[in-house]
Amino acid sequence: MRTIVWFRGKDLRVGDHEPLARAAAEGEVTPLFVLEPRYFGPGRARRAPHRMQFLLESLTELQEGLLERGSGLVLLEGPSTSALPRVAAQWRVDRVWAHRGSEPGGRARDEEVAGALEVPLRLFEGETLAPPGSIRTRAGRPYSIFTVFKRAFQRGEFFVRARPGPESLPPLPAGLGLKPGRVPECPDIGLVFNPVRQGDRFDPDGLYVRRWLPRLERLPNRYLHRPWEAPGKVLRAAGVRLGQDYPYPVVDHSRARDRFLRVARNYLRGRGGNAEG
Repeated sequence: MRTIVWFRGKDLRVGDHEPLARAAAEGEVTPLFVLEPRYFGPGRARRAPHRMQFLLESLTELQEGLLERGSGLVLLEGPSTSALPRVAAQWRVDRVWAHRGSEPGGRARDEEVAGALEVPLRLFEGETLAPPGSIRTRAGRPYSIFTVFKRAFQRGEFFVRARPGPESLPPLPAGLGLKPGRVPECPDIGLVFNPVRQGDRFDPDGLYVRRWLPRLERLPNRYLHRPWEAPGKVLRAAGVRLGQDYPYPVVDHSRARDRFLRVARNYLRGRGGNAEG
């Protein structure tokens, strides 16, 4: 049996993944992730930058886990509703397996994909601890109060020990020319993080900087993430000598960001606006 195991955003793991484990035990497996335009398209990633950064880090970890076991994650430009049926036919697979989507958009996508495929799409439970709709009131309706829902959940037998991942996986099917894909990095999808702004947001009291850069520990918070902007008297009071205790900026972040975005826009324009690669 030749199976595509279709990974989505909420199951990017090797362990506790029933579709992957079962498919690997029964024949050839092609682990696949689709780069959906609504997330990876031009300008889309910047709407949820930290979510996208976490997604890319999770994809990288998944790729590493698959490679360690002898397989690899194939990356495909979306949308999945047209791309997945196309490659399923090209690769002559027997079936497509995935975890069931629980959100309305995901369910609608799965229905559309299933209708376009020429082979069965089997969906496994596993995106949530309990299958959606399995916990109801005595009247058969959804709970409207979380604490009551929580108690009902705890009374059920939904806590199952996580399944370990397979120790090894079959290689990607021979003869198809498939190779593990390169997981995009943040700059590839237009995400450029300003380190000064990140410091202001996530280390406003300077605890991290003062621990790892004790030379700056006496600087006021206002200048801790930008010592080069501190007046001379503030630097002298803190015992900081720019260029000796702490280097001058290597780049101007705002100018570098503007330059990167300009180059990226020109590059994407040359590709016809297709940024899902």
